[in-house]
Amino acid sequence: MKIIKESDSPIQLGNSQVVYRINLVKGPGRSGDVVQIRSSVRGNPITFLVKNSFAKGRSVLDAAFINNGDKTGMNNYPVVSSLDLFQNGKFVENYDYTKFKLSSADYILLRDGDLDEYAVAIINPFK
Repeated sequence: MKIIKESDSPIQLGNSQVVYRINLVKGPGRSGDVVQIRSSVRGNPITFLVKNSFAKGRSVLDAAFINNGDKTGMNNYPVVSSLDLFQNGKFVENYDYTKFKLSSADYILLRDGDLDEYAVAIINPFK
């Protein structure tokens, strides 16, 4: 695993995606806060890694994608997601996923199809 800091950006993941910046913004409508990543690739998922807890995977909010017109785009990911009801492949009925705080994540795993020999995680800049 390669650990990077926000100040290391832009960073190229594998042979394709370049990640330029990461921000926390208000999401569209009532979706709450979203992590927004400016990238050269659209739609790659991310995962919040929390010490002594399960990984919290996030898919991109494709309808909220912003094309910057310069071969980069803004991918948006929800901070809070009902996907957290599934932990290690099992449904946890009484888990309150709405209490997740981004500040509790230690790292944000950046996913890319070209990364097959190592993973890249950014130290959570929102702690």
